[in-house]
Amino acid sequence: MIEILTNIDNQAMDLLNGANTPYLTAFMQLYTGKIIWAVMYATIAAVLFANLKLKTALLALIAIALVIVFADQIVASVIRPIVERPRPNNPASPVYDIVFKTRDSSGYGFPSCHGANTFGLAFIIAYIFKNRWLTTFFLLWAVINSYTRIYLGLHFPGDILAGAFIGWIGAFIMYKLLQYVTKGYFKEPRFKKWVYLPIWTGLATVVAICITAYFKMV
Repeated sequence: MIEILTNIDNQAMDLLNGANTPYLTAFMQLYTGKIIWAVMYATIAAVLFANLKLKTALLALIAIALVIVFADQIVASVIRPIVERPRPNNPASPVYDIVFKTRDSSGYGFPSCHGANTFGLAFIIAYIFKNRWLTTFFLLWAVINSYTRIYLGLHFPGDILAGAFIGWIGAFIMYKLLQYVTKGYFKEPRFKKWVYLPIWTGLATVVAICITAYFKMV
């Protein structure tokens, strides 16, 4: 069974990793970064503090942070050392010679921290804000962010799926804890001010990435 799943994952990797161009490569390298999304992350906190009392906003922000910590540690400190599956761009990987990659790696890739963190953030935002546009935007953002890892040869599709599942588990647990400590405060939508600010800052970041990728390619 494991061999069958591995073969499917390898085939999916070959399908999703193959369409590389100089512009897309520059775009993916920028999009996959962490610092570049700092303004968007800051606007999430801004919306929380603009709509909620200080204590409640802090609790929600802590819940979001704990999702990332949970996902990151479960992936990096618990599962990866046990599974020890090489990244596609690891010379020890069976697909190393056929994948597109921008650099080599000696590390393990199952599950994906990027997949866990980005989907964890998307799901906890969906739970807390209960806004379909925010949910749609952050899920699409997480999908693209995760795909950059496949494109750049850093993860197999299976790594991403496993990471996304862990991210969802972390979001679900932290949301339930948040509900408990706030006595069910987040059962209904609570946000009216600046609620779409993270979307606009996220889209502005994407535009900046598109422009920067062009000049980086040139």
